[in-house]
Amino acid sequence: MPATFDYSEITAVADRLISEFGRSITLFRPSTVSATSSEPWKEPETFSFAAATSDQKAVVDAVWIGAGETEFREVSGGLIRRGAAGFLISGTVNRPVEKFVAIDDGGELWKIQKVEVLKPGETVLLYGVEVTK
Repeated sequence: MPATFDYSEITAVADRLISEFGRSITLFRPSTVSATSSEPWKEPETFSFAAATSDQKAVVDAVWIGAGETEFREVSGGLIRRGAAGFLISGTVNRPVEKFVAIDDGGELWKIQKVEVLKPGETVLLYGVEVTK
């Protein structure tokens, strides 16, 4: 059986750097409650950041990785602009970052476009979160 690598030291360094150089942001996800009880398969029609409950948000430390080049992609016959803006979030957060859809960064709201997980083996080291306005 091959030897396994212990990533705890690398995880601790990532956590320390994010804590030292990052800032607190709030992740949000929509309610899991249907818009109407007669149509439980439908998504909630509106989402309010102010009305988000504790299970719909999580405050985490993150490092802003800035806005890079902008690219244009064709989607459904139209063009969308995507920038390489985003955040790095520690892999030790106790919430599944992939489930969140928006970020409040000190009053600046961002829509989560994509979450990439740096996960060698079973250890989640970092989440890379791509965002747009």
